[in-house]
Formats: sequence, C-alpha cells, structure tokens
Amino acid sequence: MRPRVLRLKDAYIENTAGKAAVRCEAKASVSAAKGSTSYIVSGGRSASKNAALQGKRTLVLGGAGTLYVRGNVCHAVEAEDVKIKGTGAFYMQGTRNGSALNCESLEVEPEKTFTAYFLNSKNGIKADRTITVASGTFCLYDNGTALKTDTAADSKKHAHAITLTGGIFRTHANGTLYATEAGAYTAAGATFVEE
Repeated sequence: MRPRVLRLKDAYIENTAGKAAVRCEAKASVSAAKGSTSYIVSGGRSASKNAALQGKRTLVLGGAGTLYVRGNVCHAVEAEDVKIKGTGAFYMQGTRNGSALNCESLEVEPEKTFTAYFLNSKNGIKADRTITVASGTFCLYDNGTALKTDTAADSKKHAHAITLTGGIFRTHANGTLYATEAGAYTAAGATFVEE
C-alpha cells in the first residue's frame, strides 16, 4: 500500500482537547513545503500519553520547509517506525514526562541533509527497539536523555541498539547522552559537537 501524504504549506494545526492534532492510521508521510513554516500543536489534559503528531504505523518526515511539532500533553511525535528525509528543518518538543520523538525504531538512510531538533523533553529520541542513523544533522538540546532505547529488561522480544554510522549530532544540556543495552551503542562515523 502506498503511504498517505500530508503536504503542509504555512499551516497551523492545533488540538487543545488532550488529543493528537494529526493522527495517521496507515503508513503516512508528512512533508513541509519548500519556503514554508508549519505547526502541529497539541494541548489540554489527557490520561493517555498522546502525541501532537501520531502515526500508528510507519511515519516519514520530509520536505524542504520548516515544521514545528509541539506536544504539550506528552510526546511531540509518536509512531511505530519513523524515517526522516528531505532537506528541511524539523523541530520536535515534548514534555518532561514524554519524548520529542517516541517510536519503535528510527531509521535515517545515507545522504540526507535535513536538520532535526529534539528539545526540552524527558527523552530527545526514544525507541523501543533501535535507532539507526547514517546522515542528517541532529540537534539534541535540554533533554533528560538524548538518545534512548529499551533494554532486555523492558522487552526480551527485540534487539535494542543505537547505531550511528554518520550524521552530525549537536548536543547541549542533556542529562545523559545515551541509554541502551550494554555494549549496543556504536557511534563510529558520527560527528558530535557539544554546544
């Protein structure tokens, strides 16, 4: 099945009822149009750990514009599997009880030139299984843990690892850089800049 595509051009989408502002039931792509700035924002109260941008399956972030996702309930972006592409700038901010990006797995393929910001959250990027990055610029600022996966204590069914073979990682004021399975963190090929 081909993914559903949501193209945003100077859009402002907000839900103040404690639910997702954008919810994707199938495989989906959210694209920011070149030269545009768009916002996806959630607020209010909820007993559930909702995200402003929520995908039930694979979610692809892309495009050449700027996208701000602010999750004031818990997470900013949440999906099963997440891929980031394009040449744009993507800003994600959750809460101190949630993650800027919460997923099963994050994958970034080689030769991607986007810049992604993960801000002011309990976790910058939290994946239940794996974080695999080969390119892109990641700005991880003011998070409790910048990069985190589950461990066997959380789930015995999957491998858990952080594998960074490329990309630029700009970090500032994170409590911990990474947390994952013992011996499952590899950053050969990635560039780290403390700001």
